[in-house]
Amino acid sequence: MKSLRTFLALPVLPSYYHQLSTKVLHEFVPKLRCLTVLSLAGYCFDELPSSIGALKHLRYLNLSYSEITMLPESSSKLFNLQTLKLCGCRKLTKLPTGISNLINLMHLDISDTDSMQEMPPHMGNLTNLHSFSKFIVGEGHGRGIMELMKLSHLRGELRITGLHNVANVRDSELVNLKEKQNIDALALEWIGNFHGVRNLRDELQVLNSLQPHQNLHKLSVKFYGGTIFPLWIGDPKFINMMHLELCNCPKITFLPPVGQLPLLKKLSILGMDGVKEVGIEFYGVRSSSAKAFPSLKTLTIKNMVEWEQWSSEELQQIFINLRELRMRNCPKLVGKLPRFLPSLENLDICDCPQLVELPEILPSVCKLKVEKCQEMFLEVCVI
Repeated sequence: MKSLRTFLALPVLPSYYHQLSTKVLHEFVPKLRCLTVLSLAGYCFDELPSSIGALKHLRYLNLSYSEITMLPESSSKLFNLQTLKLCGCRKLTKLPTGISNLINLMHLDISDTDSMQEMPPHMGNLTNLHSFSKFIVGEGHGRGIMELMKLSHLRGELRITGLHNVANVRDSELVNLKEKQNIDALALEWIGNFHGVRNLRDELQVLNSLQPHQNLHKLSVKFYGGTIFPLWIGDPKFINMMHLELCNCPKITFLPPVGQLPLLKKLSILGMDGVKEVGIEFYGVRSSSAKAFPSLKTLTIKNMVEWEQWSSEELQQIFINLRELRMRNCPKLVGKLPRFLPSLENLDICDCPQLVELPEILPSVCKLKVEKCQEMFLEVCVI
């Protein structure tokens, strides 16, 4: 057993967490000095023994969906480690201070670790990283957004939070996301508190400087405090963009012209408190005969508390492939929805009490759900 190279603790029961004997962690695993692969994913334990640092040959460590709160500092001595998976460790508060020493690390998954509030310093030393699911912009030396500058091999999904901590707009420019062409999903997030001092002009410049490569498939922007979006959001040159989410940006007064993104299939717009009207600018067209949202399948609009008008009557070819429309909590919306939705199959409207008319032509609808609207629409219908 001392020569064992792979130890995968597979769950034996179909439940979320599985109990793991302390003897396995503190007595059995530390003796397996030849281990290269160790997975304890899905097991219920909240700490690793410091003896984990003695597993010098370890290349793959998976602790996902455990209740671990932190890793021992000795894990910073696992110099051969290439993959560290901590996905779904919701109680994890921090990474080891010395994790930047693991220069062979190629994959670091810390997605769904909402208790983690900061990064260790000098994450930019991990220049071999290919996948890095989340980076939290911090304050102080070695914790700023410039740590991403040297991570030129990043690919897949990247979530950048804490953008309110960017002290110098020039720092975000130097990250140069445009050159990181293998990132296909990007999330950009500020703090959700809008009551403190926020520099709206700086936030616009930061978001503008974080323009990604045009290979991007998915973009999410949350808690942005600017009054307008930069021009690259909605630019039809993003020919691969399929999923766009704009969430809780209360200072925005007009939606960006995203209707000309040729492959956009899913669009979510939530919490745009400053938007009162959605007009022709949203579609990005210059004539009434031009197409808008040619590939869109799902449109979700929620918590638009000041939205009053949705103008689309003059346009002839919009939402021609839309399959699902969901609208929630738009209390001031009056007037009409787009009149002709030829491909719509699922229409779900809730908490839109001023809305009095459904689209006139719905030839494909098979599910209609209307709640907390005008009395004439309160009935839930399944056609």
